[in-house]
Amino acid sequence: MEIKENMNDDGEINFKTLMNLEYLDQCISESIRIFSPNPILSKICTEEIDLEINENQSTKIQPGMIVHIPCFSYHHDPEFYPDPEEFIPERFDNGQAKKFSQQGQFIPFSDGPRICAGLRLAQMQCKASIFDIIKNFELKACKQTQYPKYLSRSSPRYYLTGDIDIKFIPV
Repeated sequence: MEIKENMNDDGEINFKTLMNLEYLDQCISESIRIFSPNPILSKICTEEIDLEINENQSTKIQPGMIVHIPCFSYHHDPEFYPDPEEFIPERFDNGQAKKFSQQGQFIPFSDGPRICAGLRLAQMQCKASIFDIIKNFELKACKQTQYPKYLSRSSPRYYLTGDIDIKFIPV
């Protein structure tokens, strides 16, 4: 596993290494793609813009108008993400997260000048937490674990139903 392979002899990992673990990044990106922290972003237009819908159609967005961005819909669109309900971290391999973000298809923390100020802190805390769990425990699924199912998309939040019982075995 990537985390264990990058631990120092004393079982620790430095900040720079932790922040550059590619597969861990892919797993986190795929997790927040499926379970978008912000399923819909709302923005207030500050200057008039002519928004191109397609080659033959555009619309004017006036200052003061509220624009809703359906992040959840983009993150679950099979045109961008084949088998969108499946957990496939490799979709973010080779810089794909940046490509998806530049194309407006991956925006879990918004984008542009008003991107979430806590993005880097959230990433660091998530990675540090995962590191501590992997360092200190072996995880095993228990017999009573149910294979989770997704709730209906009509829910304001997308989450799993069913129990995921995991045994934490100290190492």
